[in-house]
Amino acid sequence: MTTKESLEIKIKNSLDSQTFLSRLAEQGVKETFPWLVISSLELADVLGVHLQTIANWQIRKQGPIAEPKDHWRGNRRYFSIANITAWLDQVEAWKVYQEWIGTRFYNAENKPKDECEKLIDTVIKTGTYKQPKWKRKGWFCIPDFSFEGAAK
Repeated sequence: MTTKESLEIKIKNSLDSQTFLSRLAEQGVKETFPWLVISSLELADVLGVHLQTIANWQIRKQGPIAEPKDHWRGNRRYFSIANITAWLDQVEAWKVYQEWIGTRFYNAENKPKDECEKLIDTVIKTGTYKQPKWKRKGWFCIPDFSFEGAAK
């Protein structure tokens, strides 16, 4: 096992999703919802690693999965809270959405994947929880949601 692989494993073992969310709150992100994205710089600050480490993980297909690059302005990489939490807890990302739905909506904790996707899409389109508009390329349109690419 190389040093770079051991760093990823060490971070995953030492940091759980609740600690990650509390560190994120210390950085100024108070309201977190699964499709909210943070930049690679913000992720590096929260995880306590160098920015180049995040870039190396992306090249090696390690670490949390980044959102598709063509959805965002500029050359930054963005990571959804669901993908980061799923990476830390070693679960599928849609399970994070399912858990979030269960805490917010009455009688919705055990919805199947397709129903979770429809409910999240409805929540986004009604404007209850929005992605900050300044980060999106097409910020005049309402984003479509799918678990494979989050809000498109």
